[in-house]
Amino acid sequence: MPVIEPDATIETPVGPYVTSESKAAEYEKFLKSTEVHWSKLGAVGGQYTYSFTATSMGLVLEVVDAISKRKVNLTDFNSW
Repeated sequence: MPVIEPDATIETPVGPYVTSESKAAEYEKFLKSTEVHWSKLGAVGGQYTYSFTATSMGLVLEVVDAISKRKVNLTDFNSW
């Protein structure tokens, strides 16, 4: 049986997203590792794309960095 971690909240551009503490830490690490100077982003910014996918089991969240093309999946599948 999977171990369910305590909840943590990630602030996204469209509102809060509840996930596990380890996924929240993974998100913070991802943001720090992909951070670039604002001058490389243009007038609008938009470095990150937040992709929310609703499924019958829950909500999937994937974040993609437009500069490095790296992505991170922040879905806590153990809580499903």
